[in-house]
Amino acid sequence: MELKFTVHGEPKGKGRPRFNTKTGHAITPKDTVIYENLVRMEYLNQCGETKFPDDAMLDMRIKAYTDVLAYGIEVSFESLLQCIHVRRPASAMAGTCGGPVFCVCWHGRGIKDRGVNGMKRKILTVCLLLTACGGQNREPENPPDMMPSAPGEEAAEPPDETPEPEPAKPEEKEPLSLEDVLTDIYTVAPGTAGSSLRATYAAGELLDWIDVNSVEQENVFRWIDENVPMENSAELARAWAAVLTEAEALMRGDETAYDALDDAGYTMKQPYRSTGRVKWAAWKLLPLFTQILDRTERAEYRYEAPGDYSAVTEEALAGIWVNDAGTTVLLFSEDGCRIVYPELELLGETAYPFRVRDRSSVGYCPELDIDYLQNDFSVPLVYYVSGIDDTHFWSNTQNECFRRLA
Repeated sequence: MELKFTVHGEPKGKGRPRFNTKTGHAITPKDTVIYENLVRMEYLNQCGETKFPDDAMLDMRIKAYTDVLAYGIEVSFESLLQCIHVRRPASAMAGTCGGPVFCVCWHGRGIKDRGVNGMKRKILTVCLLLTACGGQNREPENPPDMMPSAPGEEAAEPPDETPEPEPAKPEEKEPLSLEDVLTDIYTVAPGTAGSSLRATYAAGELLDWIDVNSVEQENVFRWIDENVPMENSAELARAWAAVLTEAEALMRGDETAYDALDDAGYTMKQPYRSTGRVKWAAWKLLPLFTQILDRTERAEYRYEAPGDYSAVTEEALAGIWVNDAGTTVLLFSEDGCRIVYPELELLGETAYPFRVRDRSSVGYCPELDIDYLQNDFSVPLVYYVSGIDDTHFWSNTQNECFRRLA
């Protein structure tokens, strides 16, 4: 039997476990857990539930394709690492799904140990080929511990030198700090490989953490100023929105969200079922959204001639918008529209349904409705959109203009 699958993105080296000096328990680094689960998911997606017998010897080959820039000379990564060839029992390599998590992480460490970590690398793909060697537990023809016996003599049994396995120590999680939580949110990086797993992990972590930790918003602002460049303001807001989306799903008891949480390697302390918990988190960490307002220049509204009404569509609104008055942020995505308007206690914690109504038949501009009361658009938040382009949309009726963040 032969299996082959591909893991896209940059291979991650298996991080060194940290030890709690008080308990002596090993703690696996979070990045390692997330990447191991990413590989496990790729194995399941591409190979299904296929597993090798625990006692089968596996012939595993790893190929990596990349461009490496070293000392100003561009070389093929295959010249550094043609192929890693490993033979191990399946039970020594497999995770819960039989995927070669250990080998991928070992491969990443192998790159680093060869002194390539100082070079600029662009990893394109990692391909893995697993083949079960014929037969169960194939042994070498002449193992070193078993010398051929003389004629008429029975072969001596090799001494059993297998060490007794030590009992596994349960892993412990270190108490999280505010900086840990904010870093995990910021590194979600929506749209990149593994971002959905990182968002789910950060959401579960947040819901466990938020109730038992006090947060001063000025400390959140300080962390943002020290860690998030101005040009990454929108990226931070998108990451926070992705975490809130997963947190909402967990609060609803969404089975898919809990399955993803398992895949991400996080176990919540209890299955929370209160949407108020998400709102509480959104309030405490509100600066993750409002930092956009603080970093955006204010401007006075100026009349602008109406644009092409047919260009005002729900698809055209996708993105993050800030009004010139610096009071409101609108985040449009396939999940809905998040409104950040602190004066009305709209904190962006919920993605509301929205729609664009065509009123051209009566000579009016399009109407943007946001169902922020969630009552089937009975009393929506309304913007009369006079025009839209790649940079802004404006309302001459309401004397308001929203700028799109890059």
